[in-house]
Amino acid sequence: MQLGKVAEQCATLAVGVVLMIIGGMGLKESREWDEGVPEEAESAFSWRTFGTGMLSGMHPDALLLCLPALALPTRSAGLIFLTSFGAGSMLAMGGYSAALRAACKSLGEQAVRRTSSIASALAIGLGMLRWYKHEFFTWTNAPRCDFCRSTDTKTIGGTEPTPEEQHFLAFKVEVAKCNACGQQTRFPRYNDPAKLLETRTGRCGEWANCFTLLCRALGYEARHVHDWTDHVWTEVFSDSEQRWIHLDSCEAAFDSPLMYEKGWGKKLTYCIGFARDHVTDVTRRYTQKFEELLTRRTACTEQDLSRTVAALSEFALDRSVSQLPAAAAEARRAQLASRGAAEQTQLAAAQSGAKAEEEVGRTSGDAAWREQRGELGANSAAKQKALACSELGVEGAAAPASKPAEPKAPASTPAAPKAPAEGHSSQEAQARMRARIAQFVAEGMTANEALLKVIQEAKMTNA
Repeated sequence: MQLGKVAEQCATLAVGVVLMIIGGMGLKESREWDEGVPEEAESAFSWRTFGTGMLSGMHPDALLLCLPALALPTRSAGLIFLTSFGAGSMLAMGGYSAALRAACKSLGEQAVRRTSSIASALAIGLGMLRWYKHEFFTWTNAPRCDFCRSTDTKTIGGTEPTPEEQHFLAFKVEVAKCNACGQQTRFPRYNDPAKLLETRTGRCGEWANCFTLLCRALGYEARHVHDWTDHVWTEVFSDSEQRWIHLDSCEAAFDSPLMYEKGWGKKLTYCIGFARDHVTDVTRRYTQKFEELLTRRTACTEQDLSRTVAALSEFALDRSVSQLPAAAAEARRAQLASRGAAEQTQLAAAQSGAKAEEEVGRTSGDAAWREQRGELGANSAAKQKALACSELGVEGAAAPASKPAEPKAPASTPAAPKAPAEGHSSQEAQARMRARIAQFVAEGMTANEALLKVIQEAKMTNA
């Protein structure tokens, strides 16, 4: 049991690290490519690019495709299959990456730099989200007992923060009672990101606060986005795409702005982004129904809101550039003005259709808590997907939007996956196995235990 959990954590960490390595290598390669590079670097083939592709071929998702090895009659046959499959996958991905590099080179230097920068930033972002979600930060439904370390606690109210807690910007403290020993435990809701690097736990406020700090530490321009219907997340500016990208660390969601409206079923009102030197109303990015949303924005007139946001933004900018030389301050003002105009054009454009990962209900937090908040899902399909990947995030959780979600079997007697019917594709069989594994993980198993369970069920079904 413990070994399975350790293996699962190592696999998750490996995926995040590999993605960040791929991104870092890509950024380094794109920045080094200029007229002064050595002649050998100008060849169509690059071992560095080939190695990057081989790293991509080591993704743990390929484990599902290794299952046929278990059905082979001898261990040596299984070993040969696994060796051939592993080598073939890495060589294929390496060759594909090298071929892609050669194709990009034929388009010219600027096209390669842009393609490499976008892909590398994407890899780093996804890797960081995965690492942060699964390895660094933890979700707190109710705090662990400080006395007996039991997790069987229940929040019973709140109390005033101590001077030390106030020093770390804890403006409220929750109190939980342990059902095992009867003692009470304090849970300060810290807002100081430096303190959160130490505690590494909380709910969406703590998650977004600390994640935004890490984004800034890595050199990204980042915003802390406040949703007035009680949620927070991060936006980072992509230099390669010249736009702000949505990141929700609680859900491991990357560039999925419609997830709250289409997946969670939230009735949004105000979404305001706060950066170090400007403030922006970004609500339009997160809705396809802005005219309907306007009927819920009743706290003030739109004109008053625009004037208030503009005043806050000007104050933040003045304070930020006050210590800069005059030329640098003016350049920053001009840059923000240009970006702001471009962003307003982007926000005014009609939102495209929702992506599959945007049609999943909330996955973070206790299911009953999500249901109480009305965020478990906008419809039954979104709710089923959210329950199937509770605490795992939205990555890989959403089935294609055109297919209805399969009904979930009762937790007490889960149905075994059926053998593929004649004419069904292997992709459909793999999709059923993934859904089955996600269901077992949601019921408390580790990923490795769930995989073994699915293999056992498959053997019994085919017997």
